[in-house]
Amino acid sequence: MVLRVEFEQFVESARRVLKDPIVAVSADRLGSRITATNKGGSHIVSSTSSGKVENVADDLTKAGFEVIHGEWLGSDSEADSGHFSVAAVAYKSHEAMPGLWMEAFSEEPSKATVLRAIFDEFSETGELQGTTLEEFLENTHPNVVILSPDQIRRFLDSRSKQK
Repeated sequence: MVLRVEFEQFVESARRVLKDPIVAVSADRLGSRITATNKGGSHIVSSTSSGKVENVADDLTKAGFEVIHGEWLGSDSEADSGHFSVAAVAYKSHEAMPGLWMEAFSEEPSKATVLRAIFDEFSETGELQGTTLEEFLENTHPNVVILSPDQIRRFLDSRSKQK
């Protein structure tokens, strides 16, 4: 089980939930990701901070924690479910409404990877018979949006705070 808390509550929460926690700190797109567990690892306390990994690790060491570099994950399935990106492509279609295509990726894709994926899917389904990638891009004027795991997590966190 994973308990996600604001960084300001991390020290208190880790001490309250875990006996002799070992804290792991890793780089995050916006700063640092902090996770703590203890031997047995059935519970994890997780947070993020805008601080640099070295500064966060120093602060947590001063707070009395054993700190290592890395990230604790509950299980392979939890790791996979928490670290994916979602991409959406809005595009001009032959219908009155624009088209929208979405896909999930196990790693954050580039815009080129996303555009290749939509083109390949549409080609395989027969929607683009005899059309090149360049023609597809020119005719559809695609707009690509990619949500990273951190952005998805922030959306979920903000929704849970609203309830």
